[in-house]
Amino acid sequence: MSQVAYNQECCQLALVNGNHKLYRLKKADLLKVCAHYGVEIRKNPGSNSRSTALKGVLEARIIEHRDDAYERDPESVVSPFNTDLPRRRESMLHIIREVINDYSMGFTNHTFYGYYSVRFRNDKIMREPKINLAIILFLLTKIDNDEEFRGRLETITNEQILNIYRSRDYYHRNAYYDAIRVKVISLKNKTETFQEAEGQREARERERAALQRQREKKFVHVKNETQQTIYVYWCFIRRDAPDYTKCNFFCEVVPGGTRVVEYWSDDTHIITSRSHRTNACYYMDIKDYMIADNMASDKDPITEQLVISQAKSEIEMWKEAALKCDFLMKELKRLGIEKDDNFAAVVDMHQDIVIPQHSERDKDVAGIPSAFTNVT
Repeated sequence: MSQVAYNQECCQLALVNGNHKLYRLKKADLLKVCAHYGVEIRKNPGSNSRSTALKGVLEARIIEHRDDAYERDPESVVSPFNTDLPRRRESMLHIIREVINDYSMGFTNHTFYGYYSVRFRNDKIMREPKINLAIILFLLTKIDNDEEFRGRLETITNEQILNIYRSRDYYHRNAYYDAIRVKVISLKNKTETFQEAEGQREARERERAALQRQREKKFVHVKNETQQTIYVYWCFIRRDAPDYTKCNFFCEVVPGGTRVVEYWSDDTHIITSRSHRTNACYYMDIKDYMIADNMASDKDPITEQLVISQAKSEIEMWKEAALKCDFLMKELKRLGIEKDDNFAAVVDMHQDIVIPQHSERDKDVAGIPSAFTNVT
């Protein structure tokens, strides 16, 4: 490879690999970047040893060289920020905006959660240009002091950043690392203190709400006037998907018995079922076994009783009687009644009767075999 081609390759590597990409390069490529900048590559600068430094040392020297070059002439330095394409620094405002975006500087000292602190880990900070370190330290200081910032650029001036950048207190990069670490720890502590106080406040609120509900607790006396044990569930009906309302088992009530159900909202539904459908089920799972679905407010205002009975309408009673008769006739035909001349005319008459459309649940209610027979 000619010297010109080699120099071009070295230059290209330097251009496309900002500080945050240097660690990905092989040592041979880091040496080419060093060659482009004219950076010392011996283990001990000034020694006669020809052996080169380790990758980490080479990376640090490249970053330091870029810092020095920026300080001499900011406009001449290709952005060493984490970028895919080479570009010049446009202005201090541009640099500040990049830092704010890269570190999500929109938090306060009460919202500095763990996932923010991860952004300020050492390996990331240590690859930042010094001007970026000055910006990060300044912004963290504003946030730590509880100043109104929340990522707004209009609260920052170039002079504020440059005062830190040019300060002799931060001549060495390690001074930035230590100062930033102190700010991060301070913010984490303030966040944890705030969260702990918030947790205690929310616990007190929950306790007050529970006491309020206790004071507002109401009762309904569920009385079973059916001839079978009933199972009581409660729920709040979902308006968006009623069938997917979760129903919670409360108790069972024997025939003639009464149980007291506590509730605090008049929107509570008291569902009674002829079968236990597990301790928690969906409305769709229980509605085929339901005896009644009442609002808690349906109780008698004086006795506070909610009477569960199986009183049926006249139509329901006629439907059950018709289905039973139809079933009995079909059973007689199955036993061979058609073969008896005395009953043949009755069988013919039965065939002329049209039974209206009905469901398996109607059969079950009428007490004849259905898809629900022997299902509990």
